[in-house]
Amino acid sequence: MLEDRTHWFDAEWWQREIAAAISIEDDVLCNLRITLAHYQLSELLRQLIGNEAGANFHTWAVWGSKKAGETIRQEDTRRLQLLTILVTAIPGLALIAFGVSPARASILSLVLIGFGLLLAIVPTVWLRRVLNRTKRQILAGNIIVLEDIGNVSARFAQALHDRRLADDGAWERFAATLRPGRTEAGGQALLSRAFLCYHRARHESDIDKKHEHMFLGNCYAILHEHIRLQPYIHAAMPGPFRRLITARLLSFYLGHESLQVRADVPAGQLEPFPDTLKELDNPELIAFLEGMEGWDRTPNRLKDSHAEDWGELQDRMNFIVDLFRTRHLSPEISARPFTDAQEADLRAGRLPTGPF
Repeated sequence: MLEDRTHWFDAEWWQREIAAAISIEDDVLCNLRITLAHYQLSELLRQLIGNEAGANFHTWAVWGSKKAGETIRQEDTRRLQLLTILVTAIPGLALIAFGVSPARASILSLVLIGFGLLLAIVPTVWLRRVLNRTKRQILAGNIIVLEDIGNVSARFAQALHDRRLADDGAWERFAATLRPGRTEAGGQALLSRAFLCYHRARHESDIDKKHEHMFLGNCYAILHEHIRLQPYIHAAMPGPFRRLITARLLSFYLGHESLQVRADVPAGQLEPFPDTLKELDNPELIAFLEGMEGWDRTPNRLKDSHAEDWGELQDRMNFIVDLFRTRHLSPEISARPFTDAQEADLRAGRLPTGPF
């Protein structure tokens, strides 16, 4: 519980904690520490805003970071690597074996052996280079998300955790720490809107309005981050293969629930959306989803909520906004990503044992 963790409301403590996590040289350990930091920040905001408020940005970021970890460890591409070997290496080795047959003329043998080597080695080496580049880009994005919004969340918590300060310009002082302007130009205007929504949700007694504020805040925050991540996603996904990768390789899980981005977002529990988010009343939220530049292609429906090209921001956001809306109150997304023993290992700078 946060009652015995008062240092979590210290933005300078979080700055050191985040800096320590993102500076770890071991890629796998770095990702796991980032995942743990997101979980702790999620719990921090949950306690600040209220347990009944539902998911916040860091709640979702835990599972985004866990998915990044699969790619960093190259667990989600093992089938692709095996397929590459079967399709290219085995025929290549067969050509080499055929070329060294005594019945072949020497020049023909050399040609066959050469083609066999190319077929057996080059595609596998190329795939390895692509996967290593993808791993670097994914980790870089993983670091950026925590460093950027993690420190903002820490300052927000420090500024507003004491309710007595709420009417004493605390919000204005916090908002002044955010850079004005568009995300593309280095600004944090979207983050300012996100945390204003969280601030409003914290003081809202109507549960429907509280959930709409939280949902909108999450949408603003994820839009800001995905604009920042756009070049990293493009670099991680070779252009000609983006649709194939989206269709075949992009799956992730929320707790025990497995999801495929190529498929429409499944309904949550028995209904498409939670009761509090079935009918939206917040004009700003409706404009975000349904306006001229709305991010939901099929408002209030899950049909066509899937993504066809994860490299396209509009396609990603179309999937994400429905995912956020359907799972806003899901207990799966609030699950702990690690056991006590695994957390202890991470704190000690060790890779934890068991599945993670």
